Amino acid sequence: GIPCFKADDVGKELLKSELKEVVSKRFGKKIYSSEGELNRRKLAEIVFNDPTALKDLNAIVHPAVAAAFNTFNFVILVTAPKELRLKRVVKRDGLKSEAVQFRMKNQWDDEKKRSKADFIIENESLKEAYQQFQTIYKILMELE
Repeated sequence: GIPCFKADDVGKELLKSELKEVVSKRFGKKIYSSEGELNRRKLAEIVFNDPTALKDLNAIVHPAVAAAFNTFNFVILVTAPKELRLKRVVKRDGLKSEAVQFRMKNQWDDEKKRSKADFIIENESLKEAYQQFQTIYKILMELE
């Protein structure tokens, strides 16, 4: 019953809709298919090989995501040890370990993420993460 703000999902949706024009203008119309779908692999190839392009993409997406976030009261960070995250992303996305590590270097480090969070869930196992969530849920329900 708690609304969740998934920044990555919101960013992906914004890239399909209201940010489409500005992203096409900056990265080329070929970044979207003829059906209007964003070619995320192509975009990742561009931005993770060009620091200026990455900075430009972040300058486009981050303010729009932040504006969408303004309706949420608490930040819950779900994280895991770096090696476990790496292994999960390689398996999920079918990327090479080196490519995932390169992307991770361009993201906020764990300390910065933790400093912005009101609650942290350590996602080393689904069972433990769920137990942590239940504790946070109880706290949030008491605050209402």
